[in-house]
Amino acid sequence: TTLGRIIARLMNSGFNLRTALHVAKRELITGHQYIVVGDGGTTICQSRSGVALVLNMSESGDGMWDITTEIYPNGTYGAGSMSSLNLGPVEQNYYIPTNITTAELTIDEISKFLQLETVPVFSDTSLTWSDEFLSSTDQE
Repeated sequence: TTLGRIIARLMNSGFNLRTALHVAKRELITGHQYIVVGDGGTTICQSRSGVALVLNMSESGDGMWDITTEIYPNGTYGAGSMSSLNLGPVEQNYYIPTNITTAELTIDEISKFLQLETVPVFSDTSLTWSDEFLSSTDQE
């Protein structure tokens, strides 16, 4: 099923089951029919950055983009861990879970960040993946 493929890819990117289901619910209305029974904090893979990231992107005009990054606790990096974002001018540390908004980024800045690891990207409320997003911007 589509939901199963989304959850599998999220878990392969380092999300735990609980967070993967939470993110998948944004893409599919049928995701609200499911709940996690048992230990939803279990991860099967570790992300490169150590935390689970979701990007919410919107084009702000003139080739610039605004991004809100949702950072979720994951595995050994639980709630209260500190994280930083290697994106644009952001040079702060944040306690996770958190949302970080970064405005007015060029596609080059975004491309460098997205090449670090494969993460889910929501743009125009639809889910895509960073590797697919990069290939679609290369074609333009």
